[in-house]
Amino acid sequence: MILLVPILLPLAVGLLMLLYPKKEFKSYKNPIYLLSILTMLVSFVFGVLIIAQGRIDWTYTIISEVDWAGPNVAIQLLADSFSSFILLATLLFGLLITIYSYTHLKKAYFTYLLWTIGLSSLAILTNNLVVLLLAWGGVALLLYLLILQGRPGSEVPANKTLVMVGGSDILMLVGAALIYFHARTVTISEISITLNSALPIVSYILLLIGVLTKAG
Repeated sequence: MILLVPILLPLAVGLLMLLYPKKEFKSYKNPIYLLSILTMLVSFVFGVLIIAQGRIDWTYTIISEVDWAGPNVAIQLLADSFSSFILLATLLFGLLITIYSYTHLKKAYFTYLLWTIGLSSLAILTNNLVVLLLAWGGVALLLYLLILQGRPGSEVPANKTLVMVGGSDILMLVGAALIYFHARTVTISEISITLNSALPIVSYILLLIGVLTKAG
């Protein structure tokens, strides 16, 4: 259950912020800003606890394979030494970005920021290729909405960003489909492909393009 905190806490707090009656504030000393910092601080502490515990896995089965003709439909999270480090780095930068965002006075900005961090944590911890793609696509949309919160005229760079990351996400989707065609599984920990033919190499390049395009 500890793996759920960096995902669900930012998502839940961001959703609650939408219920706050005010849309804008006159100074950085506002409850939305302070609540965002507290949320990220708690998430970062849980990130430290996760990396300290080593390998952790969590699975919630939605539909068991005995209940229908297909495979198990489940939510799988996995934290190993590498993903835990990436998660901790993401939460640290998320905390620093939130602190630095004192000049933003719109509650929508902090909602989108927390949702971006929550979905990024899901993309890092998920052990399912389909969930990874869904979370990655959600981050693309939220980046677009975040840029729109900027100064007047931000629509142009926001649209450019959406086209760039949207196009790279399509390439990433094709790469993931090729991986499934080759490995016949969407469980990431079960995928083991040798780069000894054109198909795996093309899949790798497509995934790499999708990741690097959104890295900025």
